[in-house]
Amino acid sequence: MTKHELFVNKDSSQKKLLLFMWLEEPHQITEQAVERSMEDGSFQDSKEFANAKYGGCFFVTGNIDKGGDDMVVSIRNMNREGGNSMMHTYPIASIGGPVSECYKNKADTIFAPGCPTGPFLQGLVDDAYQMLAIHTPHNECRSILFKPTPGEAPCTRRKIGVEMLPDSMDESKVNFDSSVSESGGVPEVPIPHGTESISVRLIVSRRKGVDVAVGAQLIADSPCAASR
Repeated sequence: MTKHELFVNKDSSQKKLLLFMWLEEPHQITEQAVERSMEDGSFQDSKEFANAKYGGCFFVTGNIDKGGDDMVVSIRNMNREGGNSMMHTYPIASIGGPVSECYKNKADTIFAPGCPTGPFLQGLVDDAYQMLAIHTPHNECRSILFKPTPGEAPCTRRKIGVEMLPDSMDESKVNFDSSVSESGGVPEVPIPHGTESISVRLIVSRRKGVDVAVGAQLIADSPCAASR
């Protein structure tokens, strides 16, 4: 949360000290939106509403708009049936108004160096992310949004298959990776160019005599990430 001198009128002639708020890890809201739709049965495969070549994809929209006096940055899970509503639109940043919806204000806040909102939105536009969603027979879902590295050219669709391994790994044998990259953005997972499929192994913890899944290990040529 920071305060900025921002333009408050359309002709950019007046400024006022306004509050800017943002989420440090906006990708987690995306994960939660997908998890909720899978658990409540509203999730739709993209082949039901998009071109056939985009079957099996997660669609997320980003929006910057005025809501009353405030300027709000929000995302929406398009794979949710009936999800085009305020109830299923999630704010990830906002500027308390009255504020002008001008480029200068956006550049000084949403797209300012050090703010995670701008790079996150750019990654969505560039199709730079992959999402792994694991949905159990007990109707529990956990998802991981990540950026494969090295990256592709912007808007290059990279399809990576997944093989679920039958064995699991004890939590005590794993060092979990950070939920953000070194730059503070979406976590990065090294997956070489040309990799068509990765393997996934559940990470479990023994609780009251029962193995409970607490994360997942991603494996390309070798283990490349462990996420909670």
